[in-house]
Amino acid sequence: MLHDTWLIFRRDMVAALRNPAWLLIGIMQPLLYLFFFGPLLVKALSAQGLSEVDGWMVLTPR
Repeated sequence: MLHDTWLIFRRDMVAALRNPAWLLIGIMQPLLYLFFFGPLLVKALSAQGLSEVDGWMVLTPR
């Protein structure tokens, strides 16, 4: 079972490293969501009068 897992992991890792742009996009996507939607969520929650709810805590884990 471990051998099969290693073979699949190695095959997928080689495929991912052949095109490093996808690796970069995969890393940057969550950061861009925080950058673009974080301030919008904070403003939306404060506009609804929910000042006790922190918009950043909704998007990020504790």
